[in-house]
Amino acid sequence: NKEFYCTLKNNQAECLMKMGAFDRALELCRKTLEIDPNNFQSLVKIAQCHYFMGDSKEAVEYLLKALKMHNDYQNNEYESLFETVGDIFTEISENQEDVDKRESLYNSVLAYSKSFMFLNVTGKAENRNFEDIQVQNAIRMLKIGRSYTILGDYTSALVNFQLANYMHSEIPTLQLFLTICYFRLGFTQEAFIHFERIPTSELEQFKSFMPELSEIEKKYRENNNLPI
Repeated sequence: NKEFYCTLKNNQAECLMKMGAFDRALELCRKTLEIDPNNFQSLVKIAQCHYFMGDSKEAVEYLLKALKMHNDYQNNEYESLFETVGDIFTEISENQEDVDKRESLYNSVLAYSKSFMFLNVTGKAENRNFEDIQVQNAIRMLKIGRSYTILGDYTSALVNFQLANYMHSEIPTLQLFLTICYFRLGFTQEAFIHFERIPTSELEQFKSFMPELSEIEKKYRENNNLPI
């Protein structure tokens, strides 16, 4: 039947993508869309193939189609696919400017939010380990916050980082972004609290392309009478 055929072709395409055969995977996903034009998995996989083949414009076209689809919220298999949509939008935004960049980042926020929602749909959440769900929720909140940080909306970013911190405080880079948001918003003491929690290796890694971290470190040392 149609559902079995589409599932089979999508699984075959997934295998081909893991092998780097994106052109062949693309062909299979297009065949699936001929049978089911609204197949969500195929739309996302086609976007992935175009992106990995260097065609961001085509990738965005299919990402938007997937993002605008009305999904059955009781069918919660889409959490990872929406996260993938958000990840691709975020990566594409790195090579964009102005309006296009902002649009891609807002689309990433929407995709991550949908991923968060599907992850917590009643039924699936009940059958999973609570701690695992909290970690996955925290990762999505972190990704939403990072998109808002790039957009310069530090208040919205901070709200999401705080939620992530409540769910699982040990997610990599979380304390770093909390520090930057508090500092940007003028809450210096709160920034210092989270600055102390940043692993040394992480701090050294990010200081080279986040100059505000060096500024925060300097003020932190001055505040605590430490050598600069």
